[in-house]
Amino acid sequence: MTPGTPLVAIRSLARPGKARRRSGRPRDSQKRRLYRAEGAIKDLGWHGHDLGVCEEYIRRVWTDPRVLVAFPWIRRVPCPIVTNGQGNSHPTGGRRRIKLPKAARKESTALHEVAHSIVLWGPPPDHPGHGRVFARTLLCLVQIRMGAAAARALRESFVTHRVRYRRVSRISPARRVEMAAQARANFGRPS
Repeated sequence: MTPGTPLVAIRSLARPGKARRRSGRPRDSQKRRLYRAEGAIKDLGWHGHDLGVCEEYIRRVWTDPRVLVAFPWIRRVPCPIVTNGQGNSHPTGGRRRIKLPKAARKESTALHEVAHSIVLWGPPPDHPGHGRVFARTLLCLVQIRMGAAAARALRESFVTHRVRYRRVSRISPARRVEMAAQARANFGRPS
């Protein structure tokens, strides 16, 4: 780049398409916002139980009929093993294992890690770790297990912290033009 190259040109060279990591997975661009939004429910529900109680809770979530209706693909996969996360300062959730250190044994954290497991087993193959699919899954789990008030608080916090959780519109550009023309005709405006 020459010294006079506009900043816009430099940015366009840096990101030709969607931002991706070296692994090829999409960048997790809303992780910080989602963590801040979860602050609305972190003190709700139970906290401070021993590992056995957390493991039983996660097993009940995984086998809850309402969860199985919302996420039918988890019927054919085993419930993740819950470990104490020894040596970890933060909880982690994966396909086969959920690690919960003592400081992270809260209902909201357990649901967060279960949401990771559900999303990793789910049908969308290419998604960021805390993207739309994850946020929608977490919101659904909070609605089912913690109740409507907690889900409402989390949804409002999502809006406040600009966490994207709604489905992406699947309307084609041609259909959008057609819908706009239809709307103009309905309101009597010329095109």
